[in-house]
Amino acid sequence: MGVQPLHRSHRPLGEAQPRPHGQAPAADQPRQEPPERPLHALRWPRLRRQDGRAARQHEHRAAVQNQRGADGARVRAESARRLRGRRRVLGRRAPPPVRRALLLRRGSRRPDDGVGVSRSAQAASALQLGREPLRRHRHDGRAGRSVGAGRARDDHRGRLPRVHVRERGAPAHRAQPRLLQGHRRRGGRRQAEVTGARRHTLDIDSVTHRYGAVTAVAGVSLAVRAGEIVALLGPSGCGKTTLLRVVAGFVRQRGGSVRIDDQPIDHLPANLRNVGIVFQSYALFPHLTVARNIAYGLEARGRARADVRQTVDRFLEVVRLTDLRDRLPRQLSGGQQQRVAVARALAVEPTVLLLDEPFSALDKGLRLDMQIEIKRLQRQLGLTAILVTHDQDEAMSVADRIAVMNHGRVEQFDTPINVYDHPATLFVSGFIGTTNLLRGRALESSHGTTLVELAAGARVTVRTDRVFDAGAPVTLSARPEQLSLHGEPAAERWRVRRRLAVPLGPNTMHDLETHDGSTLKLVEPRLGRPVETTAEAWCGLRPDACPGLFKEEP
Repeated sequence: MGVQPLHRSHRPLGEAQPRPHGQAPAADQPRQEPPERPLHALRWPRLRRQDGRAARQHEHRAAVQNQRGADGARVRAESARRLRGRRRVLGRRAPPPVRRALLLRRGSRRPDDGVGVSRSAQAASALQLGREPLRRHRHDGRAGRSVGAGRARDDHRGRLPRVHVRERGAPAHRAQPRLLQGHRRRGGRRQAEVTGARRHTLDIDSVTHRYGAVTAVAGVSLAVRAGEIVALLGPSGCGKTTLLRVVAGFVRQRGGSVRIDDQPIDHLPANLRNVGIVFQSYALFPHLTVARNIAYGLEARGRARADVRQTVDRFLEVVRLTDLRDRLPRQLSGGQQQRVAVARALAVEPTVLLLDEPFSALDKGLRLDMQIEIKRLQRQLGLTAILVTHDQDEAMSVADRIAVMNHGRVEQFDTPINVYDHPATLFVSGFIGTTNLLRGRALESSHGTTLVELAAGARVTVRTDRVFDAGAPVTLSARPEQLSLHGEPAAERWRVRRRLAVPLGPNTMHDLETHDGSTLKLVEPRLGRPVETTAEAWCGLRPDACPGLFKEEP
C-alpha cells in the first residue's frame, strides 16, 4: 500500500498518477526512480522543502547585493578622484610650505634636485594641512620605518615627521633624511620652527579685523619679547579679545600678519600653532581627574605613556597640586581649578600662553594670590604670554608691559609705571587709576615747561615735552597723590571747599570742590594726625608732581 503525499507539490517529478485502492501495478510498467535533489536544496537547508521559485528569488537577491557592492566601489573611486582634484587646486593656491607638503604627499619628484620621497611624507603633509595623520602602522621600505610610529614619536612635541629621501640612482639603504621647508636642525633633532621651546617672540603686525561694518581691531602692531607677559587692557568692546582670538587662530584676520619667532603662522589652523590657552571658564573636563585633565593634551598628541606620566608629575609639582591629582574638578576650589587649567595649558610646552580673563571668577583675596602665582610661573618657566583683562590692578601687578586699547586701537604700549605716571593720551590718563581733570588754557611753552591758567583760578607750571600754542585749550590730569592741601593762599594754589574726609588706613582721602563746580579727590598720608575738618582750604600741586597735560579734544 502506497503512502499518499501530504500535498501534490511534494510528489516526486515523473511519478505516475496514484492507482486506485486495491489495484495491482501493471507487469509491463517499469519502476521510475525519483530524480536527484536540486543543488539549492543541499546548499540552503531552509529551501529543502521549497520549490525552484524560492531558489530563484534567493539567487536574485544575491545578484542585487553584488551589484550594489560594485556600485559602491565606483562611488568610492569617484570620491577619491574628486578629492585628488581638490588637493591639486589647493596645492596651487596654498602657501609655499603647504604646497610643498602636497607635492611630497603625492610622492612626486622635483626636477631641480631629482629626489624621490618616501611614504612617510604623507604624515608630514597631513600635519601641515591640519589633517590627522594615518594611525595605522604601515611599514615603508625606503624609509625603514612605519608611518604610525613616526607620528607617535615626532608629532608629540609639535614636530613634523622626518621625510626620508634618496638621490636618484642611490641604493635604498643610503636614504638620507631631509628637512621639509620651515624646519631646522637644533640639537641634532629635527623640529618645526613653531615648537615647544621655552622662549619665543611674538610679532603682531598691522592686524585688522571687522565684524560686518564694525571694526573690532584697527591696524594693531605689537612686538612681544621672549619671556615677556603683555596685558591687553581696555574697556568692553575695545577689541582685546578679538586680537587674542586672532593670535590663537580662532579668527582669521582681514589684514596684517602674526609671527612667532619671525615665522608667519597665519596659514596654520589653531591646532598647529602650538599655543596654550586658559579660558575664563577654565573648560575642565568634569569626568576626568586632575591628572587626566593635565594629561589630555599630551595624550591627544600621541606622547608615550611614560613621558605623559613624567610631564604630569612635573607640572603637578609646579602648580602645587600633587596631593590632589586624583580629585575631580567639582571637588576643587576656584583657585585650584584655575591652576589645573594653567597646568594643562603649560604641559604641552606652548610657544605662547594666552590668558583670557582667567581671574574674573575669583574673589578678591584669591585673585591676588593667583596673580602672584601666574607671575611666579611665568618667570620660572620663561613663558611668553598675553593676558586679556579689564582690571587695571590685575594688569599692573602681573604684566611686564601693558597695551591700553580703545576702539580697536592701541593708545599706549609701555611698562605699568610709565603708563600710570606718564600717560600718552587723555583716555589712558582717565582709564588707568584715578585722576583729576582740570580745564584751562596754555599761556606759553618753552624749555620743556608750559604755563597753564586753570579755570579753578590759578596759574601753574607743568613739566611736559609737548608744545602748545598760546591760548590753546588744555586739560590738566593730576593724580590724587600729586595734590596737596594748604591753609594759606599762594600763587599756584586755588581755593577749594572740603566736603568729606575719609580715613583709609594710613591715608586720608579728601573730597574737594572748586569754585567752578569741579570735584577733586586728594590723598595724603595721615601720619597719626587728626583729620582737619575746616571747610575752606587751598589746593596745589606737589613740588615733585609731574601731571599730564593734553590738548582738549572738541
